[in-house]
Amino acid sequence: MTSQEATLKEVDGSIFFITLVCMLASLMAVLDISIVNVALSDIRASLGVQLDQIAWVSTGYMMANVIVIPLTGWFQKKIGLKTYFILSLVIFIVASFLCGIAWNLQSLTLFRVLQGCGGGAIIPTASTILVARYPKEKQSMAQAFIGLGATTAPLLGPSLGGYLIHISTWHWIFLINIPFGIIAIILAFKFIETPHFQSSESPFDLKGFALLACGLGALQFVLEEGGRNDWFHDPKITVLSIVSFVSLVTLVFQQLESNHPMIEFEVFKNK
Repeated sequence: MTSQEATLKEVDGSIFFITLVCMLASLMAVLDISIVNVALSDIRASLGVQLDQIAWVSTGYMMANVIVIPLTGWFQKKIGLKTYFILSLVIFIVASFLCGIAWNLQSLTLFRVLQGCGGGAIIPTASTILVARYPKEKQSMAQAFIGLGATTAPLLGPSLGGYLIHISTWHWIFLINIPFGIIAIILAFKFIETPHFQSSESPFDLKGFALLACGLGALQFVLEEGGRNDWFHDPKITVLSIVSFVSLVTLVFQQLESNHPMIEFEVFKNK
């Protein structure tokens, strides 16, 4: 049995409710990328910080996203799709609550990074569960549902964020996640079944993770802050660009040579 066939047999349960919970969870995670941008001016005024500093509220979330997403494959095999999905939802809603009660920029940025860890895990795990539950002949439908959530959230974010700020305060752009997150957790507990799960014995690739975190973290910082800092005229952007390039190139070779790779680049050999 191939690894793909094994994955497709890992999930059972009601297709309707599994589709509902996966789309709800994905919508929340992707929505939080765009909904916050509408509130940055209000957050800046409330916390009394400079315009260039408030950007870290968005940057921190995205940096956590891009680091966590490639790690999900290992965690899914280690603790199971259902457990990892529910854990990511718990992290996301706890972090959303903490963001909603943040008292300064430092605390808000820290909680946004934590929220990004949960959101980064939710997005690929929800997609994996959805694809794994649908039969082979209906995989295109599963992919369509995934795409629907990914495209709807960025469109909905600015409107919803603006409405919440209009009727209340910026805190509610984070607190609004809590009831929907709780509903998603309850539905996941009840309807997602993983009867064939066996924990992987593969050890955690610490070297690969370090290279990944340095490479993607530095790259995300360069992409987010480069425009504001005049790109390579800023020594910090130049140094981090070099760090990102060296780390990511080294990561590719390290993963190809590893006996237990965190990211299986050899999958690209299969056309």
